[in-house]
Amino acid sequence: PSGQAGFPHVDKVMHLGAFFVLAFLADAAWPQSRFTAAKYLPLFGYALFIELVQHMLPYRDASALDLAADIAGIALYAYPVHPALIHYKIR
Repeated sequence: PSGQAGFPHVDKVMHLGAFFVLAFLADAAWPQSRFTAAKYLPLFGYALFIELVQHMLPYRDASALDLAADIAGIALYAYPVHPALIHYKIR
């Protein structure tokens, strides 16, 4: 697709970024609770659901790399970013 000529894996970066933001929003929506399985497992499920739906559509392809990028976005929020927000009392 056009727009990917300079960086062929831009879609993976977009997946990572989208799920990083979703993880932040899920965490911020319930600030009284920690970022535990109750917050991140639904995001994992949503990522898997998206890929399963794409597998069933004739004009889309499921991608394990997309799923991995989604999970990486959640993990990037959960491990280095979320603890830093707590430490610096930003969240």
